[in-house]
Amino acid sequence: MTGAAATSKSAASSQERPRRERPSTIALILNNRLAAAGLGILAVIVLAALAAPILPLADPNATDPANRLAPLFSDGHLLGTDALGRDMLSRLIWGTRVSLLVGFSASLIAAFFGSAIGLLAGYAGGRTDQILMRLIDLMMAFPYILLALAIVAILGPGLINALYAIAIVNVPFFARNIRGITVGLARREFVDAARLSGKGPLRILWADILPNVLPTIVITLSTTVGWMILETAGLSFLGLGAQPPQADLGSMLGDGRKVMFTAPTISLVPGLMIFLIVMSINLIGDGIRDALDPRLRSGALARPSFRTRVAKDRRLPKDCGRKSLPADAFGGGHPPLPAGISPTRREIDRSETPPPRDLPLVGEMPGRAEGGSPGATVTMLTPTIEKTPSSPSATCAPTSTSAPRSTTPPAASISSSGPANASALSASPAPANP
Repeated sequence: MTGAAATSKSAASSQERPRRERPSTIALILNNRLAAAGLGILAVIVLAALAAPILPLADPNATDPANRLAPLFSDGHLLGTDALGRDMLSRLIWGTRVSLLVGFSASLIAAFFGSAIGLLAGYAGGRTDQILMRLIDLMMAFPYILLALAIVAILGPGLINALYAIAIVNVPFFARNIRGITVGLARREFVDAARLSGKGPLRILWADILPNVLPTIVITLSTTVGWMILETAGLSFLGLGAQPPQADLGSMLGDGRKVMFTAPTISLVPGLMIFLIVMSINLIGDGIRDALDPRLRSGALARPSFRTRVAKDRRLPKDCGRKSLPADAFGGGHPPLPAGISPTRREIDRSETPPPRDLPLVGEMPGRAEGGSPGATVTMLTPTIEKTPSSPSATCAPTSTSAPRSTTPPAASISSSGPANASALSASPAPANP
C-alpha cells in the first residue's frame, strides 16, 4: 500500500514538473552567431536580387560612352560605370540575380540525381553498386573544372549549358555521400521489417531510407551551393557562361580585368559581391550541419568548460566582522574562490568541523630528525588564533604571539651530528600556552 502511494505520488510530481522542450532546428541555427550573420547577409542580397524589376535602376545593358569609367558616387551612378558607360549598380543587382539562380538550380539538379544514384547503389548492392560506383569514380578522376570545360565545349558556350556542366560535375559528391549512408541503413532491422511487411524496394527507399538520409542531403547541399556559384562565375569569367550583353558576376569580373589598373573598382565590386554570397552560404551551411548532426546537437563534441559547485551551509564565525567571507578551517575568513575552481571535499569537511583551540604554539614530539637518531626531539610550530571578544571587527587571520627567545638554534638548523645535538636541542624549555 505504501509502495503504491509512493509510486502515484512520484508520477504526480513528474506530471507537475514542467517538461523542457528540445529547441527546434531553426532556433539552433539562429543561436549560432556566425550562421545568423550569414543568414542576414544572404537574406539582404536575395531580397535585393528579387526586387530588381521594381527597383528604380537604370537599364543594365544601356551604354553611355560619354560617361565611361565614372568613379564611385558619381552623379546618377552610385557605383560608377564600366568601360562602356553601363551603370555598375544596376548590372551588379541583375548579375547577382542570375548567379544565384544558376547556382541554386545547379545545386538542386546535382542533389536530385546524385542522391538518386547513391540510394539505388547503396540499397541494391552487388553488380548494380559496382557499375554505378565505377562510373562515379571515373567522373571524379578528372579535375572538375576541366570536366566542366569539356562539357561546355561539347554543348557550346551559354549560361544554360554552364548550368548543366556544373550540375553534372557535382553529381559524384552527392552520390558517394548518400551511397555510404544507404549501405549502412539497408542492413538495419527496420528495413528488414519493412521487407517482411510486403513493401517494395521503391516504397522502402521512399518511406524508410530517404527520411534518414535527408539530413545528409541538406548538409551536402548547403555546403556545395557556394562552390557552384564560384564555378558559374569562373566559367563566365572565361567567356563560357553568360554571353554579352547579359550581366553576370563572373562576366563583370572578366570585363573589369581589362581596366584593372585604370579603374580597379569595376573588378572589386563584383568580386566583393561573390565573396559575400559564398561566405554567407558557407556560414549557413556550417550552422545547418551543427544543428542536424546528432552528436553536435547533443553537446557530445562540445569543449569542456568550468563549472563551480557551491558548498552550501558554509558557516561564518560569529566574531568575524566580514560577513561576505566564508569560514576556513580555523574559524577565520578567506577570500572567495577564483572563477572556475570548485571547493574540494576536504575543504568542505574542514569547514564543517571546528578545529581544537588548545593547540600550543611550540610543542615537542618524539621523532626522527633528518640524519639523526630515533630518539631525537623535533620542535614544531603551530599557529594559534588570537580572539578579542569585546571587538566585533577583530581580524580573523591567524596572529603570532610573543615567545621567549632561546639561544638554541632553530629546528631548521638541525644537522646529522648524532645524539649529542638532539639532546642539546631537547633541553630547551617550551614556553607555556598563552
